[in-house]
Amino acid sequence: MQEQVAIANAQKAKEDSIRKLQEQVAIAKQHAEQDKEELAGLQQRQEKLAKAGKAEEELTKSRKAYPTAAAEISKRKLETIRTVDITQDSLVFSLYDNGTVDGDTVSVLLNGQVIMPRVGLLVTATSKTIYLTPEMGDSISVVMYAENLGSIPPNTGLLVIHDGPKIYEIRFSGDLSKNSKIILIRKKKT
Repeated sequence: MQEQVAIANAQKAKEDSIRKLQEQVAIAKQHAEQDKEELAGLQQRQEKLAKAGKAEEELTKSRKAYPTAAAEISKRKLETIRTVDITQDSLVFSLYDNGTVDGDTVSVLLNGQVIMPRVGLLVTATSKTIYLTPEMGDSISVVMYAENLGSIPPNTGLLVIHDGPKIYEIRFSGDLSKNSKIILIRKKKT
């Protein structure tokens, strides 16, 4: 009888130990999942900071390389030609000549800063990835500044904006007295 009681007690102790180990494993898994989520959040913040740093570096480089691009921007009228809703934090801008290649040259400004200086418009695209930072706000101004009129005035071109899977084709024109302006409205991802 005592032997059976001892066996039962040993069995109960073993079951208690297994239950405690299972609880500890469950708690460890829960902590590991929380750590994984925290790490993912940290990586996302780090990527956003890297994009912001890259955007600032590009702007600084452009300002130093082309200090005279869009030199008379304040003397020209701005004509808003389109408003586009965007959802991505990075966009690809592609510039083409709109029609006959006649030597048109444009500079592209983003919120007043030259991001694509003195681009000659051709049949083939000149493309650039643009990184949008929270500091730019939810309404972002894109100005197509005509650096010249080419051989057939006015300066005309096509801006293609890739916003993830969405593509926007925007025809623009400008001369030495007015520039085309596009407004990008940042929408929250759903």
